Amino acid sequence: MSLQVLDDNPFYATLLEHQLNRFIADQFTSLSERIQVKSYTDYKHYLRELPLSYSVSLIDFYLGNGMTGTDLIRSIRAYSAYCKVIILTSVTNLHVVPACIEAGASGVVFKDDHTLGLCEPVIRDVLNNCIFPERKGN
Repeated sequence: MSLQVLDDNPFYATLLEHQLNRFIADQFTSLSERIQVKSYTDYKHYLRELPLSYSVSLIDFYLGNGMTGTDLIRSIRAYSAYCKVIILTSVTNLHVVPACIEAGASGVVFKDDHTLGLCEPVIRDVLNNCIFPERKGN
Protein backbone atom coordinates (compact mmCIF):
# COMPACT_ATOMS: atom_id res chain seq x y z
CA MET A 1 0.00 0.00 0.00
CA SER A 2 1.19 3.51 -0.65
CA LEU A 3 0.48 6.94 0.69
CA GLN A 4 1.06 9.91 -1.59
CA VAL A 5 1.37 13.62 -0.84
CA LEU A 6 0.67 16.06 -3.66
CA ASP A 7 1.32 19.75 -3.03
CA ASP A 8 2.69 22.32 -5.45
CA ASN A 9 4.91 23.69 -2.68
CA PRO A 10 8.05 21.46 -2.63
CA PHE A 11 8.97 22.34 0.95
CA TYR A 12 5.50 21.53 2.27
CA ALA A 13 5.24 18.30 0.25
CA THR A 14 8.60 17.02 1.51
CA LEU A 15 7.93 18.07 5.09
CA LEU A 16 4.59 16.27 5.14
CA GLU A 17 6.17 13.16 3.57
CA HIS A 18 8.77 12.99 6.37
CA GLN A 19 6.15 13.60 9.06
CA LEU A 20 3.91 10.88 7.65
CA ASN A 21 6.77 8.38 7.57
CA ARG A 22 7.42 9.07 11.25
CA PHE A 23 3.71 8.87 12.10
CA ILE A 24 3.28 5.52 10.34
CA ALA A 25 6.43 4.09 11.96
CA ASP A 26 5.15 5.16 15.39
CA GLN A 27 1.45 4.34 15.05
CA PHE A 28 1.31 1.48 12.56
CA THR A 29 4.45 -0.45 13.40
CA SER A 30 3.11 -3.70 11.97
CA LEU A 31 2.19 -1.97 8.69
CA SER A 32 5.17 0.37 8.37
CA GLU A 33 7.10 -2.09 6.20
CA ARG A 34 4.14 -2.33 3.80
CA ILE A 35 3.28 1.38 3.53
CA GLN A 36 5.35 3.53 1.19
CA VAL A 37 5.11 7.33 1.43
CA LYS A 38 6.09 9.53 -1.49
CA SER A 39 5.61 13.23 -2.19
CA TYR A 40 4.94 14.98 -5.49
CA THR A 41 4.79 18.61 -6.60
CA ASP A 42 3.40 18.00 -10.08
CA TYR A 43 -0.01 16.42 -10.55
CA LYS A 44 0.95 14.89 -13.93
CA HIS A 45 3.92 13.09 -12.36
CA TYR A 46 1.66 12.01 -9.48
CA LEU A 47 -0.92 10.54 -11.88
CA ARG A 48 1.76 8.67 -13.85
CA GLU A 49 2.97 6.98 -10.66
CA LEU A 50 -0.40 6.47 -8.96
CA PRO A 51 -0.82 2.81 -8.03
CA LEU A 52 -3.77 1.05 -9.59
CA SER A 53 -5.17 0.42 -6.14
CA TYR A 54 -4.56 0.25 -2.39
CA SER A 55 -3.48 3.83 -1.73
CA VAL A 56 -4.26 6.97 0.24
CA SER A 57 -3.49 10.39 -1.24
CA LEU A 58 -3.22 13.71 0.57
CA ILE A 59 -3.80 16.33 -2.12
CA ASP A 60 -3.58 20.10 -1.92
CA PHE A 61 -6.76 21.83 -3.06
CA TYR A 62 -4.99 24.34 -5.33
CA LEU A 63 -2.35 22.63 -7.45
CA GLY A 64 -1.40 25.49 -9.76
CA ASN A 65 -2.11 26.03 -13.46
CA GLY A 66 -5.85 26.13 -12.76
CA MET A 67 -5.93 22.55 -11.47
CA THR A 68 -7.74 21.80 -8.21
CA GLY A 69 -7.91 18.73 -6.04
CA THR A 70 -11.54 18.20 -7.02
CA ASP A 71 -10.55 18.20 -10.71
CA LEU A 72 -7.86 15.66 -9.95
CA ILE A 73 -10.21 13.37 -8.01
CA ARG A 74 -12.13 12.76 -11.23
CA SER A 75 -8.92 11.61 -12.95
CA ILE A 76 -7.99 9.46 -9.95
CA ARG A 77 -11.40 7.77 -9.90
CA ALA A 78 -11.12 6.96 -13.62
CA TYR A 79 -7.76 5.31 -12.97
CA SER A 80 -7.92 3.78 -9.48
CA ALA A 81 -11.14 2.84 -7.72
CA TYR A 82 -9.33 2.00 -4.46
CA CYS A 83 -7.46 5.27 -3.90
CA LYS A 84 -8.74 7.17 -0.87
CA VAL A 85 -8.27 10.94 -1.25
CA ILE A 86 -7.92 13.48 1.54
CA ILE A 87 -7.91 17.10 0.39
CA LEU A 88 -5.61 19.57 2.19
CA THR A 89 -6.61 23.21 1.93
CA SER A 90 -6.02 26.62 3.42
CA VAL A 91 -9.19 27.88 1.72
CA THR A 92 -11.93 28.69 4.22
CA ASN A 93 -14.67 29.09 1.64
CA LEU A 94 -17.79 27.24 2.80
CA HIS A 95 -18.27 25.70 -0.66
CA VAL A 96 -14.90 23.91 -0.70
CA VAL A 97 -15.74 21.09 1.72
CA PRO A 98 -19.03 20.05 0.07
CA ALA A 99 -17.39 20.26 -3.39
CA CYS A 100 -14.54 17.99 -2.24
CA ILE A 101 -16.86 15.44 -0.65
CA GLU A 102 -19.18 15.50 -3.67
CA ALA A 103 -16.18 14.91 -5.97
CA GLY A 104 -15.28 11.81 -3.94
CA ALA A 105 -12.83 12.91 -1.24
CA SER A 106 -12.70 10.72 1.86
CA GLY A 107 -12.00 13.79 3.98
CA VAL A 108 -10.92 17.43 4.03
CA VAL A 109 -8.23 18.84 6.34
CA PHE A 110 -7.55 22.56 6.71
CA LYS A 111 -3.86 23.46 6.53
CA ASP A 112 -2.21 25.22 9.40
CA ASP A 113 0.79 24.70 11.65
CA HIS A 114 -0.80 21.49 12.92
CA THR A 115 -1.78 19.91 9.60
CA LEU A 116 -0.25 16.52 10.34
CA GLY A 117 -2.02 16.44 13.69
CA LEU A 118 -5.28 17.08 11.88
CA CYS A 119 -4.49 14.45 9.23
CA GLU A 120 -3.62 11.73 11.74
CA PRO A 121 -7.20 10.87 12.78
CA VAL A 122 -8.33 10.86 9.14
CA ILE A 123 -5.41 8.65 8.07
CA ARG A 124 -5.94 6.38 11.07
CA ASP A 125 -9.64 6.04 10.20
CA VAL A 126 -8.88 5.28 6.55
CA LEU A 127 -6.20 2.70 7.41
CA ASN A 128 -8.28 1.06 10.15
CA ASN A 129 -11.70 1.07 8.50
CA CYS A 130 -11.25 0.88 4.75
CA ILE A 131 -11.06 -2.55 3.32
CA PHE A 132 -8.41 -2.83 0.65
CA PRO A 133 -8.56 -6.18 -1.13
CA GLU A 134 -5.50 -8.35 -0.59
CA ARG A 135 -3.20 -8.50 -3.56
CA LYS A 136 -2.05 -11.88 -4.73
CA GLY A 137 1.55 -12.56 -3.90
CA ASN A 138 1.56 -10.37 -0.74
